[in-house]
Amino acid sequence: MTTRQPRPLSSRPTRPSTGRLRWARAGHPPLLLADHHRVTRLPNPRGPLLGVFPAPPFTQESRQLLPGHSVLLYTDGMIKRGTFDDGIDLLADRITGVDGHPAAIVDRLDFDAARDDACVLLANRVA
Repeated sequence: MTTRQPRPLSSRPTRPSTGRLRWARAGHPPLLLADHHRVTRLPNPRGPLLGVFPAPPFTQESRQLLPGHSVLLYTDGMIKRGTFDDGIDLLADRITGVDGHPAAIVDRLDFDAARDDACVLLANRVA
């Protein structure tokens, strides 16, 4: 039996001070980019579920984040209402126009709507 080491999705060095966000998809819903006025779905690059294939190809996307931008990563448990797209739209509507402070955004999320698998990660560019 051969033991394989996990491979990182991206081996390129990143510099948070530049504000450049780079991501790949491994079966997750699209990231949401929020500013003080609107929420936008970020492009969802092609890629299989993580762990299904031994060495799958993952494409990447990138976006320049400005101070005050927040990026919401979430599991599908956060979008269990209606169709997949409707659920994402409802999630985006909940955080549209919210002050960019991370606690204010997370407070608007409805974790009780999901029966399971309700998890979010919020990243906020401060400078």
